[in-house]
Order: sequence, then structure tokens, then C-alpha cells
Amino acid sequence: MTETRPALSVGLARLEFERWYWLRQELAEAAREFGLPSGGDKRYLATAIAAHLDGAPLPERERRTPSIDSIERPFSLGTVIPAGQRSTQELRAFFEENIGSSFRFDGEMRGFLSRGGATLSDAIAHWFESRNAGPREIDEQFELNRFSREWHAKHPGEPRESMMQAWKRHRSLPVDAR
Repeated sequence: MTETRPALSVGLARLEFERWYWLRQELAEAAREFGLPSGGDKRYLATAIAAHLDGAPLPERERRTPSIDSIERPFSLGTVIPAGQRSTQELRAFFEENIGSSFRFDGEMRGFLSRGGATLSDAIAHWFESRNAGPREIDEQFELNRFSREWHAKHPGEPRESMMQAWKRHRSLPVDAR
């Protein structure tokens, strides 16, 4: 196994491929070169390329429930949120009017809206409750976000530029040497 990141090519062994950090753009380009689908999230692309390098069948893509924007208008606190509801600019304006300018759609709020079955009043209550829940776990596919949180906890007050330099050094190492 090498300590210099190899080129992402057909002859690369799966285990060596999995030792290294790859940008989503690099994975999409490699997928196109290999004749694989180049759309989808980074996790799917990495799994598909690993399977291809191993000569295995491609993994099935996750079927997501399509997002919709069918919430009843005009909005009121009693408006029921349908399952699959998207985070729209109209909803943002409603929440900013009822919560204040600090409102942001985050993963918690997008998930709450997508589940549906609650009212906009429930969504507002959920937003306030989730503000006090403390830091939430960051999914493993968001490696930069996880690294950033850990780095800033160890280096409080250090600028983002220093964190980004540390991130570039970190991601240039094989996974087993980090």
C-alpha cells in the first residue's frame, strides 16, 4: 500500500481506493470514465466505484420519497404539513415572520417538514426546541463538517484558514494513517 494517493483508474485495487479521500467531483469524473452513472451523492458514487474496481455488480440506488410543495395556502399556524414538504422561500418568509430573522432551514427543520403530519405551529415549537438540543451528530459523509467541529473544539479562536490548512493535510493522508 502506498503513502501517496494513487490515480483513480481502472487498475486501482478496491482496498487502496478506500484508503484515500476523494472529492465528489473526482468520483463523478471517474464514474464517467468507467462508464458508470455519475449522478447521486458522494456515498453512492464511492460505493459504485468500489464495486466496479472489484468487478462486483453496482449497488442499488436509494429510492427517496420525492419532495413536494403542496402545503395549503395561505399559511396559518393551523396549516397541516403534508409528508414530503420542501423548504420553500414562502415557508422561509412565514417562519421568519413568526420566529424572527434568526430562522434558518437546517437538517432538523427540513426533516421535520418532510415527515409531515404536524401543523406549522408544531414546526415553530420544534424549531425552538431543537435550538436548545446542543450539537447534533454530523453524518459521516460530511467529513469536512465533522473535522471542522472537532478542530475548532481543540483550537478555539483559531481562524477558518488554519482549519482549512489542517483539513487539507488531514485529507491528503490515507485513512489508516490519520
